[in-house]
Amino acid sequence: MQVASARYAPANAPDPAGDPSGTLSKQMRRARIIAALTTTALLVLASAPAALATGVSHGGEGWYGETTDTVITNAMFMVIIFFPTVILILSLVQWRLEKRKHARMDAAKARARNADWRGGW
Repeated sequence: MQVASARYAPANAPDPAGDPSGTLSKQMRRARIIAALTTTALLVLASAPAALATGVSHGGEGWYGETTDTVITNAMFMVIIFFPTVILILSLVQWRLEKRKHARMDAAKARARNADWRGGW
């Protein structure tokens, strides 16, 4: 009889095995976030002295080389080209997904109108 009562338990009844959705509790999520942030902060603080203690002065020159006005201008032109390109690509992806969604909706409407798909006698 217990099997039948468990089978027909109300939807809002607590699950005896724990959280039915499988989500973590609020305290556990907070503990994980704090642990991740602490670990990240310690790693950054531990690697900062090694970056500052190289002892070699490059005169402010980075890994790319000498930074001139031409280099900065070309980099900014690349940034200007990058963002419209990303917007265009993501818009095309969204357009295709919307087109597929509307095709599915139209097919569902056509199936609903067709008597062969309704079932019954």
